[in-house]
Amino acid sequence: MARPLSPLTLTTEQQERLETIARCREIPYNLRQRVRIVLSASTACNNKTISQDTGLWLAFGGNVG
Repeated sequence: MARPLSPLTLTTEQQERLETIARCREIPYNLRQRVRIVLSASTACNNKTISQDTGLWLAFGGNVG
């Protein structure tokens, strides 16, 4: 059973910077994907929702959780 995590909080500056990175086409895809995971986690999404939003659930045959 997974342990509950403490909430991830970002400052406004951190969130803006991460959103800029997530939109930048010059940044490698895998880094942009990690940034989207962090941004989703900061909005209190659970792992299943984050994996579906980022498309990572497809890597596991669509079976996460």
